[in-house]
Amino acid sequence: MKKSISYLPLNNQKDLNYIVESITKRIKQTEMIILFGSYARNDYVVYDEKYEFGKIQFYVSDYDILVVTSGISDGIVGKTLDNIEVEYYNKAIDPDRQPPVQFLTTDIKKLNKELNEGRYFYSQIKQEGVILYDSGKQKLARRRKLNFDEIRQQA
Repeated sequence: MKKSISYLPLNNQKDLNYIVESITKRIKQTEMIILFGSYARNDYVVYDEKYEFGKIQFYVSDYDILVVTSGISDGIVGKTLDNIEVEYYNKAIDPDRQPPVQFLTTDIKKLNKELNEGRYFYSQIKQEGVILYDSGKQKLARRRKLNFDEIRQQA
């Protein structure tokens, strides 16, 4: 797993640092914060416009962020992340071009169980993700490699 977002433009680095700081300040039980998806793979779309359905549609890649916690309910984490998301959008200079943020949350024990079982979604996050924050208190399990039939069954 990568540990640096230095390949991203400075404004994206600032966005992600703001998000990480907001999460770690408010959710003390945060073990890891992992960027995954297009921004982690460096194949994101900054802004794209297309004429569809009789009007102009625009597309911006979102920040996919996995927040890994321990000893706190997903409900409490979810409400806190909703508040952080609102603040993130409120600080946007150009909301139409601001990358949306998509949070996913899980407990470290559940995540490690999913990795041990070879769950494709979490295995991909571990393989392609970027660690934005690591408390150093927990370790991720090794991802079990799946054969093609197992991947197809999970799809």
